[in-house]
Amino acid sequence: QELMEFKELILEKIEKANDQLAFYKAQLSEFSQSPDGHIKNLEDGISTVENERLMQMASRTQKHIQHLQNALLRIDNKTFG
Repeated sequence: QELMEFKELILEKIEKANDQLAFYKAQLSEFSQSPDGHIKNLEDGISTVENERLMQMASRTQKHIQHLQNALLRIDNKTFG
């Protein structure tokens, strides 16, 4: 019973994380296709930092999803805890 509650919580977290990941990927795609990508000087640096931040967040979210999926496997295999 308790494991089923954990499973439901994990599934909710996976859904939210997938939504976040889709958002980050959309932002990265929009950034790469933006005509403003050719702005010079200070704004170039800001754009680069923002792009790197989005890539880091997407990577962290993917790792988080993988950990959650591993937890689901442990629940299904009854090796959780």
